[in-house]
Amino acid sequence: MGPSSGGGHETIVSVGERNVDLAGEMLTDMVIPIVGQDTGQDTGRKIYFATDTGRVYLKRHQSYRERKALLEEQKKFQGLP
Repeated sequence: MGPSSGGGHETIVSVGERNVDLAGEMLTDMVIPIVGQDTGQDTGRKIYFATDTGRVYLKRHQSYRERKALLEEQKKFQGLP
């Protein structure tokens, strides 16, 4: 198992890095070129693959920090008249 952060649980970073490495290996094995990459940070992503054109579309989700800031801001304004 990979690196851990107390209690034997893998960190999110190490899991993400392992996912990137594995995806790269799989694409290389299938002779699919990697022409761009968007990885890292605390932002989730979803990809869409258009089978008719071969194009890949990426949608980024809000990061944890962005969601937390938005929720805190909403809480501040809830009490206003």
